[in-house]
Order: sequence, then structure tokens, then C-alpha cells
Amino acid sequence: MRNYFAAGCLGVTPRGGTIVAAVSMMLVSIMHMVFEGGHLKELVNRLNISVPESSHQILVNKMYYYCYITYGLLCLTIIICFVLLASAYLNIYKGVLVYISWMLFYELCRLIMLMLTYLDMHGVNQSLNEMQWVGIGLRLPIQVFFMVYVVTYLLELMESRGRPLLRRRRVVKKRRAKSRSAPPALKFVLKEDA
Repeated sequence: MRNYFAAGCLGVTPRGGTIVAAVSMMLVSIMHMVFEGGHLKELVNRLNISVPESSHQILVNKMYYYCYITYGLLCLTIIICFVLLASAYLNIYKGVLVYISWMLFYELCRLIMLMLTYLDMHGVNQSLNEMQWVGIGLRLPIQVFFMVYVVTYLLELMESRGRPLLRRRRVVKKRRAKSRSAPPALKFVLKEDA
């Protein structure tokens, strides 16, 4: 990957792409917090209208629980984006590695939370807001696009530190057995005129 994107892609170097990835993920996280609050209010209003009182409180408590977990994940994501920015400016590979691992964990948790919410809502003949599906459907390809820059930058940092993550295989050629003797070395002798 480093060989293909070392000079950059679309006019952006791996370091620049890493910085843009951190800033864009911070903006997406803040927007997600705003939308999550709106989704929760709309969800509680729909549940108040259509769900019987006996299962209403349990479902509302679950939705608040899911929302608070999402807020916690988003706050940690913003903090880790700041860590990525600092790591990009200070050329520290550990912060970039933390960001990559966190993004994989975060996206997995978000998918699980969305599926749990969907299952709970489907159980009471309700549906999720379309914006939640659109949000995750648009965020995942953007994450993959920026992850190419972040991983390339991590590989560059690791190689500059002398710790390559991916070792290149050396092609070792077998030497031919010396069946014939090597040609004699040429000697040039300068004669002096006397």
C-alpha cells in the first residue's frame, strides 16, 4: 500500500489525508451527537403514541441506554481524533495505531447498537428513522477512503522508525556453482620511458 500511495492520492499526501480524516471524523461525531438527540426525542414521541403502557417504559429505558452508550462512544471518538491530530503533527506512530484500532471497534459497536435498536423497534411495529441508515451508509465508505491514508501514514512512520510492519521479502538468487574458472583480472602496467 505504501508503494502505491506514498506520493499521495488525489493530490493529498498520507499525512495530509490523516489530518483531514481526524478533522472530518470530529465533525461527523459532533453532527451525530446532534442527530442522536433528535432521533431519541422522535423515538420517545412515537412510542408514547403507539405502544401500550406495559412495555412502553422498558422500551424507552432501552432507547435511553442505547443513546447514552452512543454518546459515550462519540465522546471517546472525538478525544481519539485529537490524539490522531497530535500524532500526525508530532510523527508518533502509536497514536495513529490507536486511531485505527478505535475506528474498527467504534464502527462495529455502532452497527451492533443500530441492529439492537432496529430489533427492539421492530418488535413493537415501529421502524428506525431513515436518516440513521443513511448516516451509517454514507459514513462507512468515507471511513474506508480515509483509512487508506491513515494506514499508509502509519506504514511510513513505522519505516522511518526502523520498525516496518510489513517486511519486504528479499529475493535470494542461488549462486551458480563455479564450474568454470573466473576470468583473470586485467592488470595494466605503465612503462616508463628511460
